[in-house]
Formats: sequence, structure tokens, C-alpha cells
Amino acid sequence: MKTSKTIQAIYGLFFLTLILTATHTQAQVYPTSDPRPDALYGAPPSLFDTSMTTLILFRSTYESLRQLVPEPLEIPTDNLAWAYMFDHQLTDSFRYYEGGVTIPVTFQDKNGNVKSGLYVAYIYLDTPNVMAISWGRELWGYPKKDASITYDYSTPLVSATMNRKDVNIMELSVNLEQMIDGPMYSLSPDVYNLKYIPSIKEGAPPEVLQLTISPVFSETEFPLFEANLTFSSSSQDHLGDYIVIDEVIGGVFFEYPNLVLENGDILFNYLTEEIPNEGYQLGPDFRLMKSQQSGVANWQMNYENKN
Repeated sequence: MKTSKTIQAIYGLFFLTLILTATHTQAQVYPTSDPRPDALYGAPPSLFDTSMTTLILFRSTYESLRQLVPEPLEIPTDNLAWAYMFDHQLTDSFRYYEGGVTIPVTFQDKNGNVKSGLYVAYIYLDTPNVMAISWGRELWGYPKKDASITYDYSTPLVSATMNRKDVNIMELSVNLEQMIDGPMYSLSPDVYNLKYIPSIKEGAPPEVLQLTISPVFSETEFPLFEANLTFSSSSQDHLGDYIVIDEVIGGVFFEYPNLVLENGDILFNYLTEEIPNEGYQLGPDFRLMKSQQSGVANWQMNYENKN
């Protein structure tokens, strides 16, 4: 009798060990940042308790948007773009301002399926937000920079200014007492970024060059109000040079609850995918050319840095 109970106990302990081992194995993840073990940030998802959101829709030109959006992403014929400002407030009391420009785009995969999303052309965070800037750049490929940002949504005239190198590179305002008669609008849920990590070797191709995709927004519809928007350029931020504003269509301010930054996926890998002989335009004066001597993994970069 005792032997039987002993065997049962051994079997029970054995299966418990298997369960714990399996659970431990499933829970193991790769580190998300250096230095280890004191990582700068954790793994997604991250929940913002609330985001006080200002959006301004404007019409640009195809030529202006094309130089900011990397191929093979395509630009719809309406040539629209969004300027935005967020007051992000996380559940752990971490808070920061964020502003920038996103451009509606489409991507066609190898099976002919077309996906819609928002490409992040510019994004700035109020200084000195090292963790949020590093987190966005390293994981998703957001082209985040620091800036001095003022953001006032305490009155019906919502306003924000984004300053870098002593220049107000973006200024916006929305009059919430002047609603525009017109259609409702919404944001595409998916966000695209060009994730670029250079090589430490001189003259070598980048270690990472990818289009990434991650779900961010819910398709909430909203009206537009009278708005103003201007861009200017600093010595290292060429918004005023590159972004043409043909028409400011309108803006909106609202509280965006429970915004979640989640894991994403690689939409396109420039270092392994087939590239046309004429190459891909990845940005102003930045064309990725296919090497004629090698396969798809080696590239010649023609890059003129205007800064």
C-alpha cells in the first residue's frame, strides 16, 4: 500500500515537473533591450491609459508625399496626410507629448492582396524621453527624434507647437467651436515604419532594412473642425522643405482611451526580397539600388545627406 502511494507521489511529482518546465519554456522570451539584465524597456504590449489626441487632415501633392514614402508602398490618389499631437498617459503614470506626420498608404503583397495603413514620415517626442524614443526606434522602427513641445487643450481653441533647433517646425490649432459640414473620418488601424539599423562596418549594407507593420488604432469615426497647420525647417528637420500643404481640410480633438502598442510583423524585407533593377526610392535623395554582380542580398546605396 505504501509502495503504491509512493509510486503515485513520484508520478505526480514527475508530471508536475513537466508542467512547470513547459510553463517556464513558454514564458521565456528574448531580451527586448540592452543593457542586460537592466533593460531600458520591457516587451510589448504597452497600454496607454489615455491619449489626448489632436489630428489635422491636409491635402498635399503626390510629388511631396512620394519622396517621404518608401517604395513599394503606394500613395492613394487623394494625396492626403495627417499631422497629429498626442498627450500619452500610461497606466504606470509615465507621460509624454508626441507629434508628427503620417501618410495613408497601401501595400500589395505577393498574392495581390492590398493592405491599407499609415506610414510614419515624422515623429517627435518632448525631451528628454530617452526610453520612449529608444523603445519606438529599436522595436518598431519609428523614426523618433526629440523636440520641445507645447500642447494646450484646456480651451476650445486647441493648439500645439513643436520646436527643434530653435525653429517651430510644426504649429497647429483646431477650433472646436467651428465644426465643418462634411463626411466622417477615421484612421487606418495599421501603422507602417521603415526600420533601419546601419552596419558598424564602413561601406557595408545595413544590418536591418525592413518595412514593419503593427496594429495601433481602432476605426473610430469623427467629424472635423476648422484648423490651421504650418511646417517649417530647421537645419536637421526639413518638414517645411518636403511637405507641401495644398489644403487644410480640418482637424479634431478627442480623448483616445486604452491605446495599445502591440507586437507587429515584418511587411517587407529589403535585404532578402526581390528588388526591381531600377531600385526603390526610400526617401529624399535615398535610392536603394540592386547590385548587378550579386543576388538580392547585396545592395548599392546612393545617399546624399542634405544635413
